[in-house]
Amino acid sequence: MNDNPDKNKVIGLKNSDHDAFEYFFNKYNKRVYGFAFKLLNNKHESENIVQVIFMKLWENRELLNENLSIKSYLFQITKNTVTNLIKRKVHHQVFIDYMKGSEVLNTLNEDIEYQELNKEIVKAIHELPERRKIIFLKSRYENMSYKEIAAELNVSVNTVDSQIRHALKYLKDQLREKFDKI
Repeated sequence: MNDNPDKNKVIGLKNSDHDAFEYFFNKYNKRVYGFAFKLLNNKHESENIVQVIFMKLWENRELLNENLSIKSYLFQITKNTVTNLIKRKVHHQVFIDYMKGSEVLNTLNEDIEYQELNKEIVKAIHELPERRKIIFLKSRYENMSYKEIAAELNVSVNTVDSQIRHALKYLKDQLREKFDKI
């Protein structure tokens, strides 16, 4: 008995067979969506997750092991992707809540420091490489999703994700250098 009925399709996928990819997409996209929706309770974000997961499947197809379950692989990367999204959202919300509720910002001196921080953020953003800056601004200031940015700039969602991560690391490093002294 064959323990892995998808084995031949995985081999096809590893060899860039578009029919094999379509087979897995048709077989698992609704299940991946349902799993993501269960975790996120957000239709739009869950739809984006499905796109990201199947893009990752295609981009990493050559690394697949035909002896392992593709279903388990898809659900594991879905769980990891959703977890990372939730972490980013939580960190972002904590920062916003801190900035809104901070008593420090109520005094004139802290208001000046806040304006200086904003100025340094803008300066650091403008120091980013042009493509990274465009991607970052579209994400953070135009509120575009990674998928929308990828489509508009004709790049992969993974490229958008990578560029934003690099931009955030650079901004964090720049601000740490300037404000750790305070």
